[in-house]
Parts: sequence; C-alpha cells; structure tokens
Amino acid sequence: MILGLTYSEFDNKIGPQLRFAYPCDILSKDIFESYSEYVIMSKPLCDKVITVFHKDMKFMNYSVAIENPKYHRNTLTFAFGLILHRESETEYYENALRKISYSFVHLETETEILFSNESKQQIPDILKILFEDLNSKMESFTYLDKNNVYVAVKLFRNSWKKAQRVEDYHVPSFRFDKIDLSWLPWDVTYQHLIPHIDGVSNVHRIAISANMDIS
Repeated sequence: MILGLTYSEFDNKIGPQLRFAYPCDILSKDIFESYSEYVIMSKPLCDKVITVFHKDMKFMNYSVAIENPKYHRNTLTFAFGLILHRESETEYYENALRKISYSFVHLETETEILFSNESKQQIPDILKILFEDLNSKMESFTYLDKNNVYVAVKLFRNSWKKAQRVEDYHVPSFRFDKIDLSWLPWDVTYQHLIPHIDGVSNVHRIAISANMDIS
C-alpha cells in the first residue's frame, strides 16, 4: 500500500525543496530535509530509483534533469517520490515511479506543466488521484486537459524470470517445429545454430558442429 506521494524540485538558491505531497502531512519538513540529498540527485545519479529508510517507512524517489536554456542555469531537476511501509515489496512501485517520472518529462516537454507556476498547481490533484487509484485499483488514468494529455500508470511485476545460465552440458530442444522457426527473422547467429539443434546434442557439441568459438 502507498502511504503517500511527493513532488520535489531543486531550487538553485536554497537546494532541494518538497513542493507538494499527498497526504499533505505525510512527510514533515524536518524528515524531508534530513534526506533531501537522496531526493534530488546530481546528474550522474538521475534516472535511478533511490530509496532511504526512516523508522517504519521507506521513501523512494526518481530524479530527472531536463536541460533547456529557458530554465534557470539551463536545467530543471525534479523528483517524484513514493512513501511505503518499510517491509513493502518494491518491484511494483519502482516501475510505477519510473512511469510517473517519464510521463512528466513528456508533459513538461509538450506543455511546460512544471515550468509554468500556474499549470504546476495541478500536481497536488494528480498526486491525490494517483494515491487513491493505485491503492484501490492498482492503476490510474488521469486526463489533464481537453487535448488528450494524460498520465497513465499501472502497478505490475516484470513478467519475465531471470534467465538461467546455459551450461555446456545442457541439451537444447525446440518447442515448435524447426521448419516453422526457420522462417522467423532471427539474426545470423541463430540461423546458423538452428540446423545443429537436434534434441540430442549438448551445447558443447552443437558449438563444435557449428564451428563456433567455445572458449
């Protein structure tokens, strides 16, 4: 369950600032300031999920830096954040946090939603909708104006599993007819290997038959 969402910016005069949060009292000023160096990151650490822990909660942020001469010092640096229970599984939420951040990069490029103080006032309402929708439906689809500008986020796990290491004694086999597979647009290496896979030969023998480097 999400405990809260935040939006922070880097102010070139006074440093990282918590601009908006929902619920508005989810994060005190003192707590934010004590972890602010992990909220708005320097450019080498932007585009990464950074997580800090405080008592029974975790605070995840994703910093983004957009460069453009119109911004003060040519850069707008901001971060959306999620506050969760300390023991919460984070995989769902990391993907959602990235998606929210990427969405606002595109929105800023197209509509200047973060550059304009007036349009930026939409953010508290957006945080509220995201909070309620993601907690109740695990997804949110929010229109921002009549021009089909929207934010769409869904909580999900990566569906793939970590690939198993292939050993030289493993014996590969086809799940589909080899003739059907040969018509697919494989790269040159796969096209060269397919004729040597017979369901009996192991990886080592196939590599030798295909005259491939086995070192």
